[in-house]
Amino acid sequence: TVFHSWLLLVRGVVQRRGARSLSVVGAAAWNLAELAELRRTGGLDAVAARLAEGGPEEGAEEAEPGPGRRIRM
Repeated sequence: TVFHSWLLLVRGVVQRRGARSLSVVGAAAWNLAELAELRRTGGLDAVAARLAEGGPEEGAEEAEPGPGRRIRM
């Protein structure tokens, strides 16, 4: 999982690659649970500020990339 989370907010582009294939090219991703907590404690302005930062959170550790996951539609 990315950020050890199942729920992500992703900024990027979704492209159709075939009849049953989509590809997501993400430019940035955030842990949705952390954004929800930030909204609870700091409001929408705090969430907007976090999204505007664009970079990883300070102190966040990078996880090793895992094997790819294919979802058929």
